[in-house]
Amino acid sequence: MTERYQDLIDKRTFGGKILQLDVIKDGFDLPSFARVEPLDQTTFELFSEVLFQPETKRKQRYTVAELQKPEQTIHLHFDAATLSQFFSNEMSSSVAATTPPRTLAIELRRPSWGEAISLHVSVADGANVELVFFEKTNPVLAANNGKKPAVFLSAEVGNQATLDMVYLHPLYLEEDGLRQYLEPQNGVTFLYYGKVARGGKFRWTSINIGDSLVEKGMVDLVAPRAEVDLGGAAYIPDGCEQFYQYKVRCRAPKAKAFVRSHGVVDDGGNGRVVSVADIAKGASDAKLREENRFITLGKNARAYADPTLLIDEYDVEASHAATVGQMDEEAMFYLQSRGLTEDQAKRLVTAGFLMPLVDRIPQLELRGQLAEILSERMHSLGGVASE
Repeated sequence: MTERYQDLIDKRTFGGKILQLDVIKDGFDLPSFARVEPLDQTTFELFSEVLFQPETKRKQRYTVAELQKPEQTIHLHFDAATLSQFFSNEMSSSVAATTPPRTLAIELRRPSWGEAISLHVSVADGANVELVFFEKTNPVLAANNGKKPAVFLSAEVGNQATLDMVYLHPLYLEEDGLRQYLEPQNGVTFLYYGKVARGGKFRWTSINIGDSLVEKGMVDLVAPRAEVDLGGAAYIPDGCEQFYQYKVRCRAPKAKAFVRSHGVVDDGGNGRVVSVADIAKGASDAKLREENRFITLGKNARAYADPTLLIDEYDVEASHAATVGQMDEEAMFYLQSRGLTEDQAKRLVTAGFLMPLVDRIPQLELRGQLAEILSERMHSLGGVASE
């Protein structure tokens, strides 16, 4: 299977050479803002809390001890001067680029059993960074050889800094109509942790159009006016299982948090999303919103949404919403009254349900390609496609 984003990279849509991180290699050809460091044990221990969620009232499936532990961390550090120099160099070396590049594209190979990746991203005070992570499929998936595969990503956002991260799980080019999605027992565990300082902004967008996956994240807003915006779009095909968790902890006054997750569960798929928002004592004037929504297609589609608010402060604004349901009948009726067939209306409603999350992506070309892939997926959904 071939990754769908490769043509964007070949055309240098992101203004420069993609940064490739491969767990197979012993060494890395890294730019000046990146370095390989020993694994920080204190940071790594935080992932135990990211993975564990007692609020779900469900038995813990596994712990961090059952995941493969990385031996080292790739640290990407960004400050205003480094970013300016890097993108200036990329602009001068790229004859194809017509506008100054703003986004750094990063490619990493999905780990197999017995492998793990650790990444740490730090953004200095006042710097603004856009990162797009492309996760490539693993050409050789080891059969239960070693501990569970995992990706560990931590991020620190400085004072008045901005970090906008988009993470694309593998997007396949289908050959002869065949798909090779991971089964639940072979899915990768993806954990991320973020810490945001005074006036900093952290935005996370995850896109997974297929494959089994466990993705859980936790973000601490540790200073006044820190902000976080977490979002995810998921298509869960037959035979696959995806589990998402978002946890936000407001620890200072005037913190803001928004969590938004949309998923489409095909007949035979299984989707779960849990969001936990924790407003600590002293985090006055905090504002928080959780929104988790699933559309199910077929009687064998399974979906579960559980938003939780933990509030220990009076002067706050907090709300949550969760829905699990089938197609919007009113929207279906309207579209069919405008001349669309039932199948066309279903595809349009379903794709439109995920597009608000795709539209969070800053790069226009990437949004367009994802919209095209979504349209293709929706065209052949179980229970949606024409006979």
